[in-house]
Amino acid sequence: MNTLLFSKGFIMKTCLKLHLLSFLVLLCYTTLSVSGNPSPRTVARYKKFITQHVDAKMAANKCDREVNGRHISKTYSDVCKPINTFIQANINHIKTICDKAGKPYLGKRNLRISNQPFPVVNCNAKKGGKRLPNCVYKGKAATVYIVIACEEGVPVHYEKGVRG
Repeated sequence: MNTLLFSKGFIMKTCLKLHLLSFLVLLCYTTLSVSGNPSPRTVARYKKFITQHVDAKMAANKCDREVNGRHISKTYSDVCKPINTFIQANINHIKTICDKAGKPYLGKRNLRISNQPFPVVNCNAKKGGKRLPNCVYKGKAATVYIVIACEEGVPVHYEKGVRG
């Protein structure tokens, strides 16, 4: 009987360790570029890109909540950002645009356009709230080819959406 309890405890501890290890691998995978370790500046820009532009479950009626909740504003201020676009996809799908799922855009060194269109939600500021956390937006869904800037293999800036 004790052997059976020891075995169950051992199995549970092993499963927990494997679960934690898989979480750490996933965390590393989403923050590292394909080509290696990006610089701290690039990692910071990549994280900001994710906060400002990535939400696989975004909906047009969630603009106020998401923009205010994520503290998205004009750079270095609390002034409402006039337009913010959320890409409705997971970051790993978007990141591939920096590689094989995208191509150079207009000859710009770091701009890439997606090979496939993506669903997005464009949040346009209304005249109501002017500063966080009172920004008021009207959201509109669209499907566009996305243009992003990439550094060290990861997206760091959303440039625009291009209709097909």
